[in-house]
Amino acid sequence: MANTKWSQVDGNAIEQSLNIKPFLLINDFQAVAYSILGLQQQTQLNRTKKSKSKRQFSQTVIDPGAGFGVARLIPSLKQDHFWEYNICFEGGEVGYSSSNDLEIEYLQFLKKEIRFGLDSCRKAMEGQAIPYIYTFLKERLGILN
Repeated sequence: MANTKWSQVDGNAIEQSLNIKPFLLINDFQAVAYSILGLQQQTQLNRTKKSKSKRQFSQTVIDPGAGFGVARLIPSLKQDHFWEYNICFEGGEVGYSSSNDLEIEYLQFLKKEIRFGLDSCRKAMEGQAIPYIYTFLKERLGILN
């Protein structure tokens, strides 16, 4: 378990000690991914594809906080299962890439600002990147102090 002194968490032991059956120990971000199923259509802020069914497309949750958590619900092709997979991972170590002119400018800005190179999304988008994002946008928009 990250950021704790606990070396191992045993879901079976918790199930037995609390006498809760069934008991499933999941990652916090897996829980966040499952929670998006309860959102109303109008509360989902960034939809890449429009669908009347939440089951038709995969659903992704990204949190550029301290750990850049990522979770993705992938729909099942079987009628008796709603979601086949809930994939959860630490996204901070994936490579940062740009997909439009503004992101390319930001990447060029980061290459000048970061002393030890840009090797991951962690440096470009997580909490420690907020001063870079702020400075870049301030300069880009011509905002004076």
